[in-house]
Amino acid sequence: MSTQCGGTTAAAAAGAACNTWKRLLSLASLWAVCEFVAVKVFFDTDLSSVGRGSLLTDAVGGGGNENGRGRGKKGRFRRRRYTDDGPSFEAPHMQKKAAARKYQQKQREKQVQNQQQKKQKLDDDDAAMPSESEDSQQLDGLGSPSDGTSYHIFQIAKPHTGSTLLNCILQGLLDEPFEKYSFLPIVKPAEDGRFGSYPQGVTESSVENDPYPFILHDGRLKMAEDNMDVTTVTKTHIVDVEELEEEFGHLFERVFYVAANRAAKDITIREEYCELDNVLCIDYDDFAYTPDDSLIDVDMDVDEAVKRVKLMEKATTEMADKSFKEHEPYFGIHGGHRNRDDNNNQQQKEKKGGRLQNKASPQQKLSLVHIAPTYKVKNCAAQFCPYDQDQSVAIASMRRAREQSKKASVTLAASVFPEDGDAVPADFIRLGDLSRSTMSDYPNLPLKKKLPFINDIFDNLRSSSGFNSYDYIIYTNADIIVTEKFYDIVTAAIDSGYDAFTINRQTVAKGKASNHLYTALDLDDIYQLKGKVHPGSDCFVMKRSIFEKIDMGNLFLGYPPTANVLLVQAESLAVRYTMFASNELKATFHLGDDKSWHEKNDANLEYEVTNYENAYNDLHEVWTALCEFSPEYDTRRLNSLKYVGNNMSCSRLANKFYSVAGYDLAKEQREAAGGNQMALASPALAVTGTSSEVKTDSPIVFQFLVGLEGTGHHLHQKLYKGSPAHKRLKSYGLLDDISDLLKSLWNRESPSEGLWSATCAMSNEEKLWWKQENEGTDGEKLFNNLVGHLKSLDAKSRSKVEADEAMQPGDDLVIAVNSGSIYNQEAAPFLSYPLLHGPCRFLQYPILDIFYEACNAAGVRCQHALSFRDPYRVLKSTSMNRHFASRHVQLQTLHSMLGVIQGQMLSHSDRLVACWESDMGANGGASDLAKLFGWKNEAKFDGWYSKIFLEPLPLSEEDKSEITMEKQLEVYMNSMIKDMANIKATCRSQLLFNSPSAPQSFKSPKSAPALLPPRSIQTASNTNHASRATLLSKGEDVDELVPPRPDWLDSYIEYHRSSVEPDGNGGYRLKDGVPFVVYECTDNVKCGGIGDRINSMVLVLYLAMCSGRVLLINAPYPSPLQNFLNPNEVRWDATPPDLGEELQTLDIMDIRNHDLIVDQSIIGYRLGRCNGMPPRHTLKTIWKNQCMSGYFQRIDQIFPFPAEIPEEKLLRWSFWSLFKFSDAVLLRAEELKTSAKLPSDSSGHVSPYLGIHLRTGDRSMDIDNMGLKGPRARYRARQQREYLDCYQRFQQALPDTQIGYVASDSDTAKQKLNRWDSSIHFSDETNIFHVDESLRVAGAEALAGDDTSYQGSLDGWAELSVMVDAECIIMSWSMFSFAAHYIGGENRCGVYVGHCQEENVGNIPHEYSYETG
Repeated sequence: MSTQCGGTTAAAAAGAACNTWKRLLSLASLWAVCEFVAVKVFFDTDLSSVGRGSLLTDAVGGGGNENGRGRGKKGRFRRRRYTDDGPSFEAPHMQKKAAARKYQQKQREKQVQNQQQKKQKLDDDDAAMPSESEDSQQLDGLGSPSDGTSYHIFQIAKPHTGSTLLNCILQGLLDEPFEKYSFLPIVKPAEDGRFGSYPQGVTESSVENDPYPFILHDGRLKMAEDNMDVTTVTKTHIVDVEELEEEFGHLFERVFYVAANRAAKDITIREEYCELDNVLCIDYDDFAYTPDDSLIDVDMDVDEAVKRVKLMEKATTEMADKSFKEHEPYFGIHGGHRNRDDNNNQQQKEKKGGRLQNKASPQQKLSLVHIAPTYKVKNCAAQFCPYDQDQSVAIASMRRAREQSKKASVTLAASVFPEDGDAVPADFIRLGDLSRSTMSDYPNLPLKKKLPFINDIFDNLRSSSGFNSYDYIIYTNADIIVTEKFYDIVTAAIDSGYDAFTINRQTVAKGKASNHLYTALDLDDIYQLKGKVHPGSDCFVMKRSIFEKIDMGNLFLGYPPTANVLLVQAESLAVRYTMFASNELKATFHLGDDKSWHEKNDANLEYEVTNYENAYNDLHEVWTALCEFSPEYDTRRLNSLKYVGNNMSCSRLANKFYSVAGYDLAKEQREAAGGNQMALASPALAVTGTSSEVKTDSPIVFQFLVGLEGTGHHLHQKLYKGSPAHKRLKSYGLLDDISDLLKSLWNRESPSEGLWSATCAMSNEEKLWWKQENEGTDGEKLFNNLVGHLKSLDAKSRSKVEADEAMQPGDDLVIAVNSGSIYNQEAAPFLSYPLLHGPCRFLQYPILDIFYEACNAAGVRCQHALSFRDPYRVLKSTSMNRHFASRHVQLQTLHSMLGVIQGQMLSHSDRLVACWESDMGANGGASDLAKLFGWKNEAKFDGWYSKIFLEPLPLSEEDKSEITMEKQLEVYMNSMIKDMANIKATCRSQLLFNSPSAPQSFKSPKSAPALLPPRSIQTASNTNHASRATLLSKGEDVDELVPPRPDWLDSYIEYHRSSVEPDGNGGYRLKDGVPFVVYECTDNVKCGGIGDRINSMVLVLYLAMCSGRVLLINAPYPSPLQNFLNPNEVRWDATPPDLGEELQTLDIMDIRNHDLIVDQSIIGYRLGRCNGMPPRHTLKTIWKNQCMSGYFQRIDQIFPFPAEIPEEKLLRWSFWSLFKFSDAVLLRAEELKTSAKLPSDSSGHVSPYLGIHLRTGDRSMDIDNMGLKGPRARYRARQQREYLDCYQRFQQALPDTQIGYVASDSDTAKQKLNRWDSSIHFSDETNIFHVDESLRVAGAEALAGDDTSYQGSLDGWAELSVMVDAECIIMSWSMFSFAAHYIGGENRCGVYVGHCQEENVGNIPHEYSYETG
């Protein structure tokens, strides 16, 4: 037993681990099962010997209540707590996601299958191993536990903690003795790097926004999300549980973490993680044994663990003499594993520090002078005097680093006010005293701060006697702590060739606890802290010759842009400059992140604006000479000035000049280029806080989600956290800033400090709190604080965006203010209507007016989205599931909140960008949010959304009755339903008016290119004395209406024609062997109405084209399609060959099927449903798919639409390539016009008319007054007035068109419009019939025969033709309307009724891009 595994003995290690888990589980009295399943006990709560819901609580110390609903110390990562009654508690962001169900089921099945396979693979030696005890058998097969849930284990640890051994033990204990280990890299592997090549088809660009795209398994990189279940355990050095939960938590119903710590070497994960219910922390000393340790007491019932660890011992021995870069796939053992320190000793000695390479060996030490602006603090704490904590520790660190320096001669210096002489330590050089300050030069500034001018400090150094002896000057703020190797690190950077550089600090805690602040004696502890990155510049190193040229004018310390101006000069004057990020050198620290100037009150703003004015006026010649800006201006960005020499600082400074003080450098450059005098802009931000103009060209957008509680905030959280926008903000290091912004709105810990929370600040302190005045609330101060946070975050974000090469021109970065994606105990994450609990709950809601006032004052872009949901589900979620209030109280509260939301929406209608129905899937508006949040790949978003969205089951009448307490609350619920419907209607109406930000699925009308005069279509119609539908169907003079087809479409049409042949019976048949796809519409498939069918068939043409198949159409329901549409350019009605078997149906159009190409060995197949749920492919997703790019490669043509897909043209080309109206439809259309008594001229031709399509929401589809009802919702008659108003606007705009024809699914609606305005005509002979739903109503088919189906369908198609013939169409939200619009030709006049403003009515022609889901 002397063989070691990574310095341990295998069997002893397994036994020791068991003993450790024994101690952890002693409270649960599980000694009998420990020897084999100690870890299993931690993961599996469904033990027959232990009551459900109690094991985790007792074993891990989570606590619990009488219902078994234990609350862990940190509820954020809680998984399900199980009781006899089923799941009783689930943290919101841990809710199961429906779209993950298939993955979870697959994972469970694979785990069961793996278990069975492994049992069969045991060799003969295994038979000699001790058999499993009853207790262990009871727990066998954890991969598919008896409660049916899927789970996964992450073995997390920092390096050098024995994690390889622990991972090996875990896999053995969980019955995976022969499974190859799985490893999740902490850094994204490079293509063809250490871990080999990427999976086939994956490139660096395709995974650039995914921080952890791969796992290493079987010696190969595999896609993490698709292969996470190859093992039960995944090893990783990522020790951030939050991050792992965010990235992978949705894949499994339970995720657990086993952490390896090594306390003896102070290598541990964060202590608070070890307190979580689903995290088990084990120390190295508890599972690692050496050969000297006794094995006598080790119980060897841990069969599989011992087996695996023994195999690991053998692998370790075999790998010992191999290169350290080699690793085997079962355990992750590296070559030279046990001697890695010895093998790499020389490498460690010669370790390269990133960019600190090719170090020179100077003959003599560099001479460095380090100057810091120290000052004396009044009323200082005894342990820090004469300084504050920050200065005290910083000065001690500078002294220690000087003593430790081996490569530089270091001088420490300071220049202070005369009265602050005590602030200069005895071993510092005291430079000349400072003679002026902000108090002397700006006596009218508030607060009476005595701040030094930085140039005076620099001048005092430059005039000092020893200045010429210094090689380099270091300047840091007085509160910057340096590591003990700081000066040697600086020397190494200088030796690498940098003549100027900055070192960004790490932000660390101010103390071990609130009552124990760090002092100068705690430097060793501070150096061990893990700090947060900080983007600001507060440590400057520059060559003396550069420092001599620095001119800081009248800039004073303590406020921006002092550091920016210094950075511009250092970067511009240097031959070789660089910025070292916080985590690159880890050379400087700062205690806490306090920013006295960060609180944006009037006083601080005056100081800041004064400093910007000084920077602009005093140093204008300095930085304009250094920053050679181009006069070109990018309207998307404020920081748009182009710079020379990669000088990012110049552009950042220009950005700050504009954002804070209103100086538009781009405008100046343009004026200067044009020969105009340079004019100084007045600061846009006055100290009074008045509004400045909103910067609509900024790429940074603050977005607020408006919605009742219970309408999807937790789903929105997940949606945003997975978005490119959130990941980008996280990479920028701005999440803390967003958290601060949120806290300025609602401060949970100190309500008086939040703008909206201040109202309820006293609600928990006073009985009659609503009568007590809160003297601590200063609304103006809180407002200015919010303005300051908005400005600051906007400026920081824009600076980051400018430096981000991945951001493209025109891209926006949306900051979702209340997405809940950033955890902060002090802030309310979601800001719903209402929010939180307590006696003030009814007043706890956002005030959008104040938010937008602050946005205007800050000069930033702000917008909002609205969420809504089925009112029954809202009440169930908030009152029955989460018990915010009793149902009758909650209904009244929600009713009030809807009124608040409605009012706020009406006040800010122009800021609305999305309407999101959270329980309707991607088609409910989630895709619009996705585009706002930076998703450009629709398929990737759909894949993500399918993992986080759980499609709710329909609510039955019994469900609704239960929710409303057996209908006792029905009257209140009906009122809420009405209000919610009004909110939805208002939202959608507003959204359609806001064209710049309208969702792609329904754009506002835009002017089409002026290819023809606006009235040219009318002229063509009148000249030919034939209807537009007839002209298009007969192919006569259609070039003006539908431009010639492109070559790539003609190529497919020729292929289609060559693939069919006459069948000898007057028809056509498909040639043998030709691949084909059949679009079907039968009584077994719901295909939608006429508009939806057209939309489906025309986009399927492009699916067939890109996949190299012939499109065939079989649509006999409810009456054969050939009765109404005839083949035009292609014979889609050809008969397919007899393949000797039933054609299979493939659901290719499901959006989750990213690959649209079907195996060519499948000659023909039926296409599954093309619309409805789950979400289907659209014209855009088909055209953006690799299937389409492959088609153009095959025909040797360039892809024609690299930018925007012209949906309206594609739909138009496709329809007229496939179809033409049958003579029966054209004849019936003329009959309907006659029946409607439309006026005609002396030749009998119908006069120009306006078409009105008024869809009532499929409310009633009566068939010959048989009273058959369709299943849709009832229509609100009052909305018909909108159509009348729109019609009359068009009468004013088009004096030659004074009559109208209304087509509708309601006879009542048509009659009402006619009564209101007799110039609106309608036919009273039409059959109101829905081609998909009318015959599906119970009893319909028995009452309605083929004649009714034909006549009802014919009238529907004929009215479509009537709409095509109209001079202009007033459209409803219906694919029928839009089909009539786009198949009627280019340069059409047509407006959606919600867009019927005067500017749109007069702006003819119109184009729309519209696709149903």
